[in-house]
Amino acid sequence: MSLAMVAALAGLAGGPWLRVRAVSYAGTGWTTRADLDAIMEPILGRSALLVDTASLVLELGELPAVERASVEVGPFGEAQVALVEGGAAAMWRTSAAQLLLADDGTVVGVLSLTAAPPGTLVGLPVIEDLRDSSHDLTVGDALPANELEAALALAALPTSRLGSQASVLSVALDPTYGFVLSSPQAGWRAAFGFYGLDPGDTSETMEARIASQVSAVRTLFASYAEAQVAWVDARNPGRVYFRARG
Repeated sequence: MSLAMVAALAGLAGGPWLRVRAVSYAGTGWTTRADLDAIMEPILGRSALLVDTASLVLELGELPAVERASVEVGPFGEAQVALVEGGAAAMWRTSAAQLLLADDGTVVGVLSLTAAPPGTLVGLPVIEDLRDSSHDLTVGDALPANELEAALALAALPTSRLGSQASVLSVALDPTYGFVLSSPQAGWRAAFGFYGLDPGDTSETMEARIASQVSAVRTLFASYAEAQVAWVDARNPGRVYFRARG
């Protein structure tokens, strides 16, 4: 390479013509702009020829919601970031915030309690976590896999399987009674307990226990109109207790 060419390249790298002036993002659903800017803003004003896109891709890939990322720096001063985010599993509401959970239970996004979730998140199961220990959960933290698995299984139950005429059920996680299903429409609540506490528990044993609990509640509602029932303790499906409305 001639000295003239080396000098020309050095001039381009150090001159004002190829400076990064803007960053654009595509593929963002719940990764916050603040987290992205913290990684990308340091390259603003830097020569496009000197930007280490491979390092930026690695940093972006470490964000909780990001499955993979790409970074391209154009000749006119714009860096383009494209993200592919992992699947969203549930909205987990604590006393402090609404948390967006990924499929593996990792918290990948936080919304205030009063914020309306973006349209892409409408329809996700919503779990109310009433435990004080969940108050400080934030991005990067992870719920135990068995908790999320049980929550999703209970949230997916059709009301008909419980022998209920209600159109929708709510799922909460209570510090005393574990998972609690409730029908705002019919006015009853049913405690299903905690899952995965025994080291030998598996997905199969959890599914079998839920099936037994559901069957027990259905048997109860076959004998008593659900409008007459206020509270059901189905933690032990072999011995279900209930309290009538009165």
